[in-house]
Amino acid sequence: MIPRAYASSERDLKAICLILVQLRQFVSQLDGMALLLAQGACAISNLQLRGVLEIAHTLEWTLQSDTLSKIHHLYVANLRR
Repeated sequence: MIPRAYASSERDLKAICLILVQLRQFVSQLDGMALLLAQGACAISNLQLRGVLEIAHTLEWTLQSDTLSKIHHLYVANLRR
């Protein structure tokens, strides 16, 4: 899913931040939550759910307005980690 999304994008900094960073984090958190729920660890899966919600809010915030400036900030923040 992620390689196809990136291949059909403009392959610029916006695509890198939104698809390769944010979407990858979203999918990995969602996958972790599914694995925990499959093992019956419902209470612990709340941490993964919180991560999914944080990423969803970050994506909404980024795309709402002044997208390019916010993407530059997110890109630098991810480089510093």
